[in-house]
Amino acid sequence: MTSIFFPSGELAPNGIFKVGERSWDVTGHLESFRVAELWELDSDAVVKIPPLHCMLGLKIIAWDTRHEMYFDKDAEDFHKLLEAGVRIVGEIIFDSEEGQYCLEKWDYDTQKASVGLLAGQLKEDFIGASLDRCLDVLNDKGKASEFLRAAENRGLLSGKVSETEYRERFECFLKAFLAD
Repeated sequence: MTSIFFPSGELAPNGIFKVGERSWDVTGHLESFRVAELWELDSDAVVKIPPLHCMLGLKIIAWDTRHEMYFDKDAEDFHKLLEAGVRIVGEIIFDSEEGQYCLEKWDYDTQKASVGLLAGQLKEDFIGASLDRCLDVLNDKGKASEFLRAAENRGLLSGKVSETEYRERFECFLKAFLAD
């Protein structure tokens, strides 16, 4: 038998889960858990893994919580997840109506359409405080710029994506996420 403990509601008022002196910001975790997929690792182990777009949202929120402690790892992770999303979604984007819509909207540029699709899915699945926290970072030009700079500084060291290409992807993500 497997038990899953997921702090939310009264256990995590305002998205903060506390045990003694320690606390964790779990904003976005409930939304991610709701849409997570079950994966059976073996007969005794089943895990729920949130979709990529939710992981992007969780990284935005985590960065917002921890960046003042000089912890830009979340921005780096966002960069890596966005890069993976471009590759993964780009391979399957032709298979759905939503993907076709994004392709048309982004002039059949599969990279931009993939980023736009991920941003749209995040905006659809994150609600309430979770959506507000992401919007708080991405709507604020100063925070969004700082988040982008942190992602570039840490994520571009891999050399897989040029600075220009990453900036275009991030701007595309912003445009799609902040659209009405």
